Amino acid sequence: MKRILLVLALAVGLLSSHNSSAKHVVGGNWVVTWISDSTYVVRLHVYRDCFSNGADLPFQIDFSFYEASNHSIFPVYDKSGFLSNLLQLPQISQQNVTLGDDCYTPSNICVEEGIYEDTVMLPDYNGTLYLACEIFSRNESITNLVNPGDVGMTFYAEIPDRTFQNSSPDFGPYPNDGYMCVGFQNSIKIGATDPDGDSIVFKLIDPLDGVVNLPGQTTSSGPFSAVPWQASYGVNNMVGGTPPLTINPQTGEIICRPNMAGLFVVAVVAEEYRNGVKIGEMRRDVQLTAIADCDLEPKPEILSIAGIDANAGGEIEIYVDTLLCFDLMAKGESYNDSLVFQITTPLYEKGMTIGQSTDTFQTNPHVLLEYTIWDKGVFIKDTAKPNIELDSVTFMQTGAVGAKICWQPTCEDMGQTLPIKIRAYKNSTDTCKIADTTQVEFDVIVRDRPDVVPNFLMKNAIPTIYVNEQSCFDLSCGDADWGDSLFFTIESDVFNRGATLGASPSGVYQYDTGNGVESFNRKWTDQKINTALSNDSTYHLEGIDTIATQICWSPGCEDVGDTVKVTVHAFSVSPCGDTTKAESRSIDVLIAERVDIPPSILGFYAAKNPVKVGNGVCWDIGAADTNKGDEVHLEITSSTFNLGATTEVRDGNEYEFWETNQDWYTYDASNQTKTTIPNGFRFSDTDTVATRFCWNTACEHLTDSIVSIYRLSITTYSVSICGDTARHSDYPVEMDIVVHPDVDTGDNIIPNIFTPNGDSINDLFYIPGLYDPCNDNLTIKIYNRWGTLVYESSSSIFVWDGKSKGGVDMPEGTYFVVMEGSKGTLYPKPSYKAVPNMIDKNVFTVTLKR
Repeated sequence: MKRILLVLALAVGLLSSHNSSAKHVVGGNWVVTWISDSTYVVRLHVYRDCFSNGADLPFQIDFSFYEASNHSIFPVYDKSGFLSNLLQLPQISQQNVTLGDDCYTPSNICVEEGIYEDTVMLPDYNGTLYLACEIFSRNESITNLVNPGDVGMTFYAEIPDRTFQNSSPDFGPYPNDGYMCVGFQNSIKIGATDPDGDSIVFKLIDPLDGVVNLPGQTTSSGPFSAVPWQASYGVNNMVGGTPPLTINPQTGEIICRPNMAGLFVVAVVAEEYRNGVKIGEMRRDVQLTAIADCDLEPKPEILSIAGIDANAGGEIEIYVDTLLCFDLMAKGESYNDSLVFQITTPLYEKGMTIGQSTDTFQTNPHVLLEYTIWDKGVFIKDTAKPNIELDSVTFMQTGAVGAKICWQPTCEDMGQTLPIKIRAYKNSTDTCKIADTTQVEFDVIVRDRPDVVPNFLMKNAIPTIYVNEQSCFDLSCGDADWGDSLFFTIESDVFNRGATLGASPSGVYQYDTGNGVESFNRKWTDQKINTALSNDSTYHLEGIDTIATQICWSPGCEDVGDTVKVTVHAFSVSPCGDTTKAESRSIDVLIAERVDIPPSILGFYAAKNPVKVGNGVCWDIGAADTNKGDEVHLEITSSTFNLGATTEVRDGNEYEFWETNQDWYTYDASNQTKTTIPNGFRFSDTDTVATRFCWNTACEHLTDSIVSIYRLSITTYSVSICGDTARHSDYPVEMDIVVHPDVDTGDNIIPNIFTPNGDSINDLFYIPGLYDPCNDNLTIKIYNRWGTLVYESSSSIFVWDGKSKGGVDMPEGTYFVVMEGSKGTLYPKPSYKAVPNMIDKNVFTVTLKR
């Protein structure tokens, strides 16, 4: 017992000499390491401002253990085996901390680190303990505290009882990036590691004031008060600036952007969890100096962030099941600059990808930046792959860097606001803590589209359709909310009457968007169709965004006079299954038989009059009915059928007619029927009939007049498909066929010389004038001067070429022509009866010259 009292007295004396009023402390933290059984190594890091005028760090520091449940002191064995309420930690090292990196080293900051360490043994205890020691006072130049020179500092840590065999998290040495540059985004790594693999959660906390704020007094138990903050400062705004200082709860990285120079106290707690249960915590106080004149590299330029101002941030609204893609790009002042480009967002865990951009952009007057794809990031030329950690991707690239972000939210994301943070800064060696940083933060807000009523379009829908004519019209429906499921029900009795449901041959439909008509392609296979509903008159279709189909129907005679209703119901369901929107529309369709009109007679476009005796004529004659399906009959009567005229099908069975609307159409007569009627024939077929009328005229077709007239009468009528009264043409088409011979119009002048020398001039000897084949009758004989017969003919249209009967050229000279009979029949008015021109036996000469 005396020995314990002696130790306590010695501790009080040491506190008087070593825990003095220093006015220089800038932070510190505990580290407790389990060695074995009840043995622990306790280490304390204390930091002072080298530039202050306070006392040096003490040679040893007093501390105690306390029960967390009631703040009562907990005696502990020191390494000599003495049980003590107050223990001393001897200093084992003292050195200045190196701050800065290759890019920048602050010249007006000096931090000295003292490390105190000893071994202790904990008695058995079931509960949480805490360690505490106090130093008075803090640096009197601190900016964010009230009267900081009168504020103490408590070093505090919580540990579980020794049954856990636990070592605390270790913050490690003072961070070499433990300073801030005013006006820039600063990243300071305050994170800790846990040797046992326990989970650590980092939080910002209020720094602790001391209970004992006078020199010469021992340490005290908690609870401890928070430091007195200056107005506008606090745990949620420790250093000022926008955005305020924050800490990453997983990594312990501090991000801040101070707006003024000064000295700022910052406190962090590392909470230790095992199996989801908190078992301890370690606190670290640091004093961060904000420097107004950091000589940093010029910040890069962020070129594009989905149309958002890179200096202002903003919001991007995206709908569920809609793909959002946009480019993120930055460039340095020079193409030789090394850039760091960091994208931080929770969207990575939600399937967001980073890939190749389709764009190029100019980074300086001579260089275009082009993307090359790599997995979840991009690199350019031979740059190393980006570093991907949890919710952050970091790129390092010379001159310029960029990526295309793409994300398509699902219904699970609806209503969420998800941040995307972008930082870009120059980094000459790729190890700089900070350069002049360009950063922007914006939020992606996921919404479900406001569901609207689907819009219809009944294209080509007509209130009246006709028997035996196929009518088709499109039923199409679209939803302006892309991604909605559409359900489309068609109810009509037309399906019980033979109508069919299918796809438009072109695959192109239209629907009313509400702001006008829009065309879209729809493949039949893109939709589901289910006909197995309550009855055969209802069809049900399903699709995404748009639905389209085509109803086709050719009604029969039994449907004439009926009115059939076609009703369409449609409703949509959003991808997230919210309230459906429905719409219906109907149309009444009347089935009618077209008003039957007489068929039109076609043809005769090649008919010519008069017709010479001995010539043949052929004319195409047809009839057509505009009412499809009607039976058309064509009747042709004429006395010529008794004189050898015929009707026959044209070669190849096809006819072409020129309609009144200046359009050709072709008719195939291979299936039409032909019936004999008095003095003629009747032809029958559906829609159109045609035949070819042919007659070869002869002399016996002439009467005792110069001309003979024969009448051709054409009538047509149709019987509708439903068998009602036949419609006849209003009057028959009649045509007179005029038959006549050639009539001589002048005297027959007999030539007296000809020259058969082959020059095509006057090479032949003949009698000019027309020939009447029905009345002319002439014989000719030609003799040479010795009375030898060299040529003879019994035709009124003879021609002598100057050769003998054996085909030998006759010599030049005079030849005697003997002619008798008639040539050049006359038909004098007014009777036009034939008067033969008789030629008595007549002899005259003709000279042959070559």
